[in-house]
Amino acid sequence: MRFMIIRKADQATEAGSPPSAGTLAAMAKYSEELEAAGAACAGLVLHPSSKGVRMHFRDGEQTMSEGPFTEEKELVAGFAMMEAESQQEAIAWLKRWPAQDNELTLEVRGSGCPGGLEGVSLTRAAADTEQRRFVVMLKSSPLAETGAIPSDKVLAAMAGRNAEGVQAGVMIAGEGLQITASGARVKFSGGKSTVLDGPFSETKELIAGYWLIQAKSMAGAIDWVKRYPYPFIEDAQVEIRPVQEGLDVAAAVVPGIARARKSLPV
Repeated sequence: MRFMIIRKADQATEAGSPPSAGTLAAMAKYSEELEAAGAACAGLVLHPSSKGVRMHFRDGEQTMSEGPFTEEKELVAGFAMMEAESQQEAIAWLKRWPAQDNELTLEVRGSGCPGGLEGVSLTRAAADTEQRRFVVMLKSSPLAETGAIPSDKVLAAMAGRNAEGVQAGVMIAGEGLQITASGARVKFSGGKSTVLDGPFSETKELIAGYWLIQAKSMAGAIDWVKRYPYPFIEDAQVEIRPVQEGLDVAAAVVPGIARARKSLPV
């Protein structure tokens, strides 16, 4: 089974502070263990929200706001895709996550669009070395958290747009996520880990799916985002964040970066 592991941001990641040498070494060893076990698939680390933008679609109108997004408690610092036999196995791996310089929260979510829309795998796509990579995160909503499925017409439009994006060399990867009622979080504080089962109520801070795209600039990424046929377009919100390309620092935040680099050269 395939799971997305979402690392929540903290003061250090939002400030762009580099991890300590000890954290770098511990995460390198942990990534090697995941790789050897066939669990790590690929990972991405995002720039702080100060470098991101948000697009809100409501009743046919579009509004855009620039980061940082200080009003939210649960921003995303990065994510990894993990292969595991079950969510319990994935959580067991997360409990072994090396101690960090700060408190840490990880969220584990089953991948796969509730409506059955086929994703594009992060490990099979090709990247253009002359373009920048951006992650587009589709925010969840109370309706999406019920497991509501868009109409067949909307799903077909999304599938068509994804195919066009791949064909044009814009879309590298993308997947929907299962609702948080089937997910869990692992929180680390004071050297101890605590597992919390979903659902999670702060829907405006949750993610329903993502796309990894490439463009020459943030303006190019925004242009692609504006023309996507989102599910529940009557009230949809996405966040666009550039991907960090510094391998050593990124690998200390989210494992799987090295494997992602093999599949997605930059």
